[in-house]
Amino acid sequence: MTPMPTSAYPEETPTRTDRDQIARRRLSRFMLVAAAAIWGSTYTLSKEAIADISVQQLLAIRMFGGIVLMWIFFGKRIISTFTVASLRSGVIAGILYYGAFLLQTVGLRGMPPGRNAFLTASYCVLTPFLMWVFRKRAPGVQHIGASLLCLIGVGFVASSQSGGLASGTPHALSDAMTLLGAVGWALYFFLIAMASVRHDPITLTFIVFCSSFVLFLVGSLIWERQLPSLPLHSRTLWAVGILLLATFAAQVLQNLGIAGTSPNEASILLCTETLFTLILSILVYSERPTPVAAVGFALIFGSVMLSEIANR
Repeated sequence: MTPMPTSAYPEETPTRTDRDQIARRRLSRFMLVAAAAIWGSTYTLSKEAIADISVQQLLAIRMFGGIVLMWIFFGKRIISTFTVASLRSGVIAGILYYGAFLLQTVGLRGMPPGRNAFLTASYCVLTPFLMWVFRKRAPGVQHIGASLLCLIGVGFVASSQSGGLASGTPHALSDAMTLLGAVGWALYFFLIAMASVRHDPITLTFIVFCSSFVLFLVGSLIWERQLPSLPLHSRTLWAVGILLLATFAAQVLQNLGIAGTSPNEASILLCTETLFTLILSILVYSERPTPVAAVGFALIFGSVMLSEIANR
């Protein structure tokens, strides 16, 4: 029996260009998930390190280490692709990077790593609204629903220990700082995604590190005049060393991945760092989320997934 044809027209065979684009997109997604896993580990490492080192001192060390490693591995590429326009975009992104990282890490000082990670993840649902403001692309119903779900989740997390953001307790202040940092991350990721279309992502990352290093160093000298208590605990030294490598590897993977995906998709994939953070924090830091906080975590993660579905 002769099989029936499935179509009146022959199937189109993907061209080499199509296959290359698909392969590049898959590689970009893998880079973003790998970056998320590395970033997830840095919450617990940072929590360990800021016990002995002030916040801006630690972040200045991380940025300096990233600068040195990037220059060693990508110095020629940075020189060949550097432009005044990339400097301008990188410095603006570096200012946002500084503010977001500072607020997030100050918030981490007063809460467990997993809690800090999930509150920070709320930046994911802000990205579509930034697209609305700057690119005139209105968010859909699912984006609005994801934002409301995220707000409810944040409310659960905030009320689980602090009694609410308006209570004025140390927990509430840490929550508020972390959420402000999330706004900064949303702005940073949007800007770096737009700039990566016109400029080399490695060069942008290097400029971001340089500009934020200067800000962290100046901020440390002005507001954190005390030196770390010496000798540093061996665990702190290990944490700082791993953080230096993680900062370099994660940031490079992140910016390369962002360059090959859309801003919305990149922010969603990077949000998986919350799962890595919570698992590691439970295993290493003995974090035990309360039932109310666990509900909040689930709602926040659900909002991220809803936003991802809306982006497809």
